Amino acid sequence: MRQSNQKSFWHKFWHKYKWRIIATIGVCIGGVIYSLGSLFSEDTPVVLQTDSQQVTVQAELALTPMQQAVGLMFRSELPENAGMLFVFPRSKMVFMWMKNTYVPLDMIFFNQEGVITHIHENAVPHDETIISSKIPAQGVLEVNAGFVRRHQIRIGNRMIRPQIKIIDESNNKQVQ
Repeated sequence: MRQSNQKSFWHKFWHKYKWRIIATIGVCIGGVIYSLGSLFSEDTPVVLQTDSQQVTVQAELALTPMQQAVGLMFRSELPENAGMLFVFPRSKMVFMWMKNTYVPLDMIFFNQEGVITHIHENAVPHDETIISSKIPAQGVLEVNAGFVRRHQIRIGNRMIRPQIKIIDESNNKQVQ
């Protein structure tokens, strides 16, 4: 008898409140999607100086640990000459991967002077193999796969980016 009363209660509850429950879930999902979209700051121009040309990339900034953890995950496309710029408070060994990343990427690692120190071309979507900077780097610029080859970008080329204020969370001081 008790079991049928419980079924009856949940059955009545669901029928009475199902649209409110569905609406609440929809609002929550929408909020998560909106917050991921607004997780990154506005695009900033980054100029790559090759031996023969300057190429400008409109890059989203990934400055905080949360932004850097999400990166370009879950994006179904990346416009041509767009990318994501990861900048760290100080040079360090950088390790990236392609988990939950749907777009093949080129990764351009650079030092504190903006000199390109390592390039990893054609990172494979969803591959969990670690991609290393090989030597300490100040940051990484991620762009569409093939970008490096098309624009003849090489180790030793320079990256010109705006001064970016970053808070070093280890000592809560601002660095650039």
